[in-house]
Amino acid sequence: RLNPLEQPGVQGDVVLVSDTPPISALADGSLEFSEALASGLVRLYGDPAKVEAARRWLGGAGRL
Repeated sequence: RLNPLEQPGVQGDVVLVSDTPPISALADGSLEFSEALASGLVRLYGDPAKVEAARRWLGGAGRL
């Protein structure tokens, strides 16, 4: 489950950092998560194992 936040995450969270246009492009299907991640339009922060799990889960979603 994804929860958009406007405040910092809590310990243990994986936090996705981006700007509005890439998030909009992910939402409307014009950008794949793997493309956004590879180009640096989105970044994931947190525990490395959880970040990798989130990357696999989001990347497997194709176009969100």
